[in-house]
Order: sequence, then C-alpha cells, then structure tokens
Amino acid sequence: MLAEAVATDCAKCTDVQKGFVGKIIPFLRKNRVEEWKRLQAKYGLQGAWAKARPDV
Repeated sequence: MLAEAVATDCAKCTDVQKGFVGKIIPFLRKNRVEEWKRLQAKYGLQGAWAKARPDV
C-alpha cells in the first residue's frame, strides 16, 4: 500500500489511508531516515507523493 500511495499521490486511497500515509511518510523521512532510504531503494518511492512534498 505504501509504495502505491507514494507512486500515485494516494489516488486510490480511502480517507483513512490518506491520513495514515500523511503521517507515516513524514515521520519516516524525519525520524527514521535510514529506514526511509531502504524503503525508497526497495520500492522506488520517488513517486508523486514524495515529489509533491519534498520538504516533508
């Protein structure tokens, strides 16, 4: 779910999923940098969500 949400800017997400993604990704990017990098490498998390929010 996370990889698709990032790739499509959560286009198919429910409101609950959007809320989850909106919290977990900024948390990972700020507090768990190495884990975020591993997820990016494994799933190619450079999609629309990440590009739309480079400062998050």
